[in-house]
Amino acid sequence: MVELSTIVGAMMLSRACAGDDLSDRILTAVRDHLLDGPRQ
Repeated sequence: MVELSTIVGAMMLSRACAGDDLSDRILTAVRDHLLDGPRQ
């Protein structure tokens, strides 16, 4: 349930700042967090 809430929250924040670099940074940070580390 925590993972789903994290994804939904990230999507809302990302859409709120769409068109800005912050949107990509939010989604990248959440993806890395949920997948246990940055992709290589």
